[in-house]
Amino acid sequence: AELYKLKLRDSSALAARFNLKKSAANETAYNKALENEKSIIVSHTALHQNIEIADAIFWDDTTLYLMHNKGTFDGIGARDLLNQILTAAEYLQKSRTINGSYFLAEYYAQICKTRKTSKLPQATEQEFINLFSDKKICFIAGFLDGYKKGSKSVYAKYLTIEANKKLSDKGYDYIPMGIN
Repeated sequence: AELYKLKLRDSSALAARFNLKKSAANETAYNKALENEKSIIVSHTALHQNIEIADAIFWDDTTLYLMHNKGTFDGIGARDLLNQILTAAEYLQKSRTINGSYFLAEYYAQICKTRKTSKLPQATEQEFINLFSDKKICFIAGFLDGYKKGSKSVYAKYLTIEANKKLSDKGYDYIPMGIN
């Protein structure tokens, strides 16, 4: 409940600013709905080395948000989503250290390929690469259902607290939120 209260203001402000609350039946429908938002890069099916860095990417003056989405805030949904986020965080950290901007150029190209375009309207390749070095990175766990103060899943709550700690240890911010 403490983490929920601590992150509620941030999640509410982000949801309003980037229009993240969508009525959607599942993750795919939600990501499809995000495509209408001009400031959001939907990267849902763009994988790098079979790892999904984010379902959606967006930013403000100080922070780059890497959003991952799943259906339900329960044990299975939280485990799947938070493992996806922690894997992406670890991979991002290692790839940036070992491969630098080359990895990000490849990822940009992969997103362009899935979006069927040669250049994203939100950012050029170089602008995209710069986002990852010029801004603080925040992972967002978006749940379509069940993420609320009175959630019954103790396991999902535990996983959320652990993810917050692990991401913080790596220097990343973390915001869980309900998105439906």
